[in-house]
Amino acid sequence: MKKIYFLFMLIAGFTATAQDGWVYSAFNPTLPTLSSHIVTKDYATDDLYVCYYISSSSFSIKRINASTGAASGSFNIPANFSVKPTAMLVQSDGKLIVYGSFSSYNGSSTYKRIVRFNTNGSIDTSFSQVGNIFVESNFICRTIAENGSKIILGGTTSSTDYNMLFQINKSNGSPDTTFNNNASHITTLFNPFQIQECINDIYVNSPNEIYIGGYFGSYTGAIGANDGFLCKITSTGVLSTSFDIDETVFATTINSIDKQSNNKLIVGGVDGTLVRFNTDGSLDNTFTSPTITGVSTFGNPRVNKVQVQPSDKIIFAGEFTTVNGVSRNDIARVNSNGTTDLTFDPAGGSNVFIDNIILDSTNNLYVIGQFSSFGSYTRKYLIKISTSVMGRPALDVDIPEISNNKISVFPNPSNGIFNLQMDGYEGETFELTMYNTLGQTIIEKTLTGENNYQIDLTGQNTGNYFIKLANNNTVINKIIVKK
Repeated sequence: MKKIYFLFMLIAGFTATAQDGWVYSAFNPTLPTLSSHIVTKDYATDDLYVCYYISSSSFSIKRINASTGAASGSFNIPANFSVKPTAMLVQSDGKLIVYGSFSSYNGSSTYKRIVRFNTNGSIDTSFSQVGNIFVESNFICRTIAENGSKIILGGTTSSTDYNMLFQINKSNGSPDTTFNNNASHITTLFNPFQIQECINDIYVNSPNEIYIGGYFGSYTGAIGANDGFLCKITSTGVLSTSFDIDETVFATTINSIDKQSNNKLIVGGVDGTLVRFNTDGSLDNTFTSPTITGVSTFGNPRVNKVQVQPSDKIIFAGEFTTVNGVSRNDIARVNSNGTTDLTFDPAGGSNVFIDNIILDSTNNLYVIGQFSSFGSYTRKYLIKISTSVMGRPALDVDIPEISNNKISVFPNPSNGIFNLQMDGYEGETFELTMYNTLGQTIIEKTLTGENNYQIDLTGQNTGNYFIKLANNNTVINKIIVKK
């Protein structure tokens, strides 16, 4: 028996039609204007929490369903915010942290800058002692990460000590006294009145391995040290010397950090930056950084967010128009080595820039931005697209290597009725299972004694579907497309 590796969604003669990037038409949120990129995901359910604009002095938060985009009536906060929140995080226990420049919330000055909500939207009164440390430093949070029993907050400040990183206890929000605050007094890179220093992203790889990226001169405060823009720290805030970038080679504002399975970091930023770092902080020259062109709000093209899929392919979004000469409006995907992935064709992309992208548990993608349309779809601010056909990892399965060229499906694509023809398997029994791109089973059927069958998908949504035919001797996979 020979071991073969195959994609669960194996393309069998339909490469041209089996592209990722098609839009989930059933996901159609109807909330008012979203408040920029302030969206976070509940990792237990894939539901989103979105901050949206009501008026110039009124902002609210809703939980929306992962499948339809409809607002959930089970989450209701007691009052709106008078100023726009700047960051949100859903903890592993489902509680929601919201940070903003508000001096009070729901009539109480107890909640300055930060508040935590229970899963039903009520205020978590056990989390209320942290406001002063943020107010005194004039800290504006841009990103929040959870690390075990701690919460890490990064952002920007107008304070002269340039403290842009805080760690608090998750239990009650109190300052973490074990965290080395002196180390997080980040030095200015240039005149702060010209360019604002900031931490844009925090990536927790393990409890004692935390990466921070942004625009800053030095994490340690030592002028000339190679720990600006991107560095690694421990859970107590101490700079790790095992990761050291060379700022003479790389000195670019970082907006987003993610990691591939080889533990190498993928980093996106300004000036169309998409690069990979080795585990010691050196640039990985085996990675083909794509040429990203276009004009952004700030001039040069920008990568605002990167997401690494389980296959190690990299989706990135921001403000750009081409990637390696291929037209891609604000969102694209490259292979694990940086070369262009033409199997990802995101429906024409957005008509205005993209702020954020979030992978769900089925490896599909929420796209958040200032757009009013996405390709031919009229969608404002939030859309969900497929990225799972070519972006999933190969499955490792022990099966006999048997040719499947005796099986055909036609017409393909089809409006819903497909014919399955199995030549040379007369008298054999097969179990047919069909899945949608969410991994949900659509059809289960036993095929016996015949060689022609009809598959009816007229009641299903348009998109890609995956057929698995199996018996004791053979496993065959096909992809079909309903148009």
